[in-house]
Amino acid sequence: MRIRAILYLFGLLSLCISDTKAGILDTSLKNEYSWRKSDSTFALVKDGQIVWQLNFNKNQDKPYFHPLRVNGQDLTMERPADHGHHRGLWFAWRSINKINYWEEVHGRGVSEGRSKIIKVDIKPKKDFSVKINILLEYAPEGKKTILKENRVLLVSSPDQYGNYTIDWSLNFTSQDSPLLFDCAPTLKRGGSISGGYAGLGYRGASSIKDPVFRDSNGWANKENLTGYGENANWMDMTANLGSEERSKVGITIFDHPANPRHPSPWYIWYKAGQHVFFMPAILYNEPLSLAAHKRMELKYRTYIHSGDVEDRLLNQLFIQFKN
Repeated sequence: MRIRAILYLFGLLSLCISDTKAGILDTSLKNEYSWRKSDSTFALVKDGQIVWQLNFNKNQDKPYFHPLRVNGQDLTMERPADHGHHRGLWFAWRSINKINYWEEVHGRGVSEGRSKIIKVDIKPKKDFSVKINILLEYAPEGKKTILKENRVLLVSSPDQYGNYTIDWSLNFTSQDSPLLFDCAPTLKRGGSISGGYAGLGYRGASSIKDPVFRDSNGWANKENLTGYGENANWMDMTANLGSEERSKVGITIFDHPANPRHPSPWYIWYKAGQHVFFMPAILYNEPLSLAAHKRMELKYRTYIHSGDVEDRLLNQLFIQFKN
């Protein structure tokens, strides 16, 4: 598995050398893949099974990835019974000007604060990478738009081991009023142990066993945990999805150095046998203000991988992403 990670690292580093070489698959592997699309989904398929799928139903706001798979193993969960607003891998603010954009109104599939999908433009490439542009508008239900977002997603071709990356560029522009982004407060802010979440969230599949969370500081944890809040360049979750070695898979999220408050605090919500969730939590320690008619950009990379990946290789991937 370490050899696989090294080979994949070399593949990613080659992106810095030539865009024309980015993510190109061997001819023998190209024939295994195909695209599948509908009015509200776009997916990469291998041998009849979805590798990843972007969902963008305009009636339910908040575009999201589910399923995410590597080597046929499921990594994500969609709308679990305990938190029906959790959507695999997705981005959502918690509150803007005290309106909730995270939790959803029961039975409606949308929040009090709407993050409406206005337009989706998908440009797949022959090497089975893709560029996706999504325009969103944020507003309280029935009221005028307060925030616009141009979201650019770059999904790489899978390598020969099935590993791939999703790069997120989230470009926000406030409209006629100043905005205050906030979250449920943490214990340090007079709230609860579960406070601090907002942003790019990952909810793990129910089949995940014995996950290990670790970050760029060398910290690692496999015990039940809610909160955390320490700053790091990246966080990885690697887990077992079966008894065989190739059943070990993981996801790493990288926080770009250009982001506000980098390195990000990280939020974890994990209880063995019940739920696996983590995210870079930009609002963990304090709210974030954005004046009227101002712009803000957030950039993240998610790396979906098979097997264990050493810290030193993840640190190198972070440098590659930074550059």
